Amino acid sequence: MNKLAGRSTVVATTADVEREIVRMLWTFHFATQDQLSRLIWNDAAPMARRRLKPALTRLLTMHMIWREPRRTLPGYSSHTHGQASGGWYYGLTEAGKAWGSSRMPELRGLHCITREGYLSDPDRRTITHSVHCSEYCARLIQYLRTHPLAVGMFFETESTVLGAHLRMDCLLRLRLHRQAPPGEPRAPARPPWYVPWLPTLRTPTLPRTLDATFALEIDESSEHRQVLEDKALNYRRTFAYGLPGGQQVLAALGAEDVVPTVHWQTVLCPMDAPEPIEARLISFPIPVFVMKDEGRLATVWQAWSRGWPDAEVRMTTWALLNAARSLLSAPYLNQERRWVDLLGSPLDDE
Repeated sequence: MNKLAGRSTVVATTADVEREIVRMLWTFHFATQDQLSRLIWNDAAPMARRRLKPALTRLLTMHMIWREPRRTLPGYSSHTHGQASGGWYYGLTEAGKAWGSSRMPELRGLHCITREGYLSDPDRRTITHSVHCSEYCARLIQYLRTHPLAVGMFFETESTVLGAHLRMDCLLRLRLHRQAPPGEPRAPARPPWYVPWLPTLRTPTLPRTLDATFALEIDESSEHRQVLEDKALNYRRTFAYGLPGGQQVLAALGAEDVVPTVHWQTVLCPMDAPEPIEARLISFPIPVFVMKDEGRLATVWQAWSRGWPDAEVRMTTWALLNAARSLLSAPYLNQERRWVDLLGSPLDDE
């Protein structure tokens, strides 16, 4: 056993580390060495990556995880800190999924992708895309895991909770204190991989907190404008279906034949959410687009505004995220073409 350094001093076994690696790969499907180091040790330094190696080696030996070399395809560079690096992609095998299911039954409700269930000849463009999604989520976890306002976080990668017609790169919910709790006792010692997980989207609310729900869409500039408009229209149809008079709205859109089969309030709202629709609207996810550059941002904003005009949205670039103190405070372009933070507060004009 080795003692972990840092603010939280706890003793961890190799089995503890192995369990959390499986948890992270179940949740995010694919991750790089650097991302796993930050998710497990909250540190990406070379020493932290070396500390991760025994657990990764053991999981590989037991065929519970797989790996393949990171190779950047032409025209498809990594956006993790602006450049691609060497190392490995990691993911779960069916054996790893079975092991995780038996030891962490709370994961069974989340979508899980394994090597065997992915593709016999993996499309590395898709893996790279998924790793960019993992990067956004890893940065969010790193910032919020010890933040005084953080109550809980929920992530579901490649979520189809709203129906197979609407696949989100990641559905995520943040539960935050509205104000830091006064006189809170000293936080208990926790391992560096601690995350205040929300077990489900339907976890009952808590007094003096707020929920913020987002649909993460990592844009690699590969989708044509019409595809983006259709995606916006799918969000619009799904949203309208859960509103009073939604059938009439859909009919006006000429969408009667594509009515979603999932009523979003039944899967997105906490169990104790108030009945008035105004109180439930905050549970519908706000799309968050992360793009390669500002030229693409302008294209996506125009396409989205045609597919679902005036609907709340956040759009940003990797360069803006890399320059910001955190993903929460980074600048996002909203539906009014104003720069706001992730929670929607206006940013001062520079």
